[in-house]
Amino acid sequence: MGRKRKRSAAAAARVDASNAPSSLTQELHQLVVAALETLELPTTVPLHDGKTQSDAAASVSDLTTRLGLANLKREPKLPPLGGVHSSDMAVRLFYACRKAITAEDRSFRTRFRSPEVLAAACVAALCSELGARPYRHVLRVWLPDALAIGQGLHPDRILVHTREFAQRRASYLAGEAVEASDVPLVFLFRDEAIVVVDKPANVLSVDGTDPNAPPSVHRCIAKEYPEARMVHRLDQETSGLLVVALTKSAAQSLNAQFRDRSVHKTYIARVFGWVGGNDGDGEGVTGPQRRIRVPMERHPTLPLVQQVVSDRQVDAVNSLWSVTDYRVLSHSEGGSGKTDGAEQCSTLVELKPVTGKTHQLRLHMQHLGHPILGDSLYSPELVHHRAPRLCLHAAKLEFTHPVTGERLSFESPWPSEFSATEEDKTNNSTAMVNDKGRP
Repeated sequence: MGRKRKRSAAAAARVDASNAPSSLTQELHQLVVAALETLELPTTVPLHDGKTQSDAAASVSDLTTRLGLANLKREPKLPPLGGVHSSDMAVRLFYACRKAITAEDRSFRTRFRSPEVLAAACVAALCSELGARPYRHVLRVWLPDALAIGQGLHPDRILVHTREFAQRRASYLAGEAVEASDVPLVFLFRDEAIVVVDKPANVLSVDGTDPNAPPSVHRCIAKEYPEARMVHRLDQETSGLLVVALTKSAAQSLNAQFRDRSVHKTYIARVFGWVGGNDGDGEGVTGPQRRIRVPMERHPTLPLVQQVVSDRQVDAVNSLWSVTDYRVLSHSEGGSGKTDGAEQCSTLVELKPVTGKTHQLRLHMQHLGHPILGDSLYSPELVHHRAPRLCLHAAKLEFTHPVTGERLSFESPWPSEFSATEEDKTNNSTAMVNDKGRP
């Protein structure tokens, strides 16, 4: 039973004509054929049906198809994550050619004494072909390095970095009229792998359980890109930047970046009261930036609410710990200062989550005694009526592009209702965007 499951998983991981876009399959086949034609392999190779094909022009292409030389297996743990595959073409080709050797072809044994040697020759031929003409889907070919071998990959394998392209619905490609989106999304960046959008407040990131709920960001994007995947979310009441993966490999890469905490997010919030220099728990951070570090968990009776763990000791390495770095940007005074008229005071703060737990920023600011204005879940009796919306905005997002490896950074100005002073409005810089087209 276990063997059957293992075989099924391996089959699912393999990229061939049955589960890969036809353009990728055709390009892989073309690349392999062009490379093999330069290796001067035996021209008569036994095929699966026991017959032989001696026509040199047709045999290489037929051999590639019959032996599955263009088939790839996804390697999700190898960088760049989500786009690397392995090929056993050198092994298949090595033993097929050995069977086909005639008296005139015995030089094959001398030139290629092992599958590893043939793999190196194949990589050289593939790289030469990639350098001679542009290939859209295949970006790079190389032999396994120490990292790959350390993860169990055999030295006779060949690594291939492929690029997926987002598949758009036929109605969009044909230019037909489509239903207008009910969500006013602003697209800051779009290419064949990802989109970056500026989400309005009170819009869901993904569909919930309510069938009558308004459209989510994911549903709107999936109308055009059926394979779109959400790799992170914003609360419904929170506005700001979201990156959405348009392909499976892009999603794998971005998910890995979130797990490794290499995605940097910055939020702007207006909070209740005067945030002073001594607020915060845990260790400090050099300069004006401070840190709060507390364990948090789901509230036992309120399903939508998180709470700080205060009824027991939590081990220092427990996953319940949550960390946020923050700094004060400006104060809006009430009365004559931070003590007089404290009920009218508010503070504009910059928040940088180090961990990424549900409602982390909202709970952390409540724990400091400065809940976010407009919050309906955390100290609502104190702050819900003080703003027309939750004053939390995802203002900056930085990550590595899953295909190109370029470090990308996007900014979105915080909403005008966050700016209580003229200084705030001046500091609210224009978003830095790289617009590559809007839907």
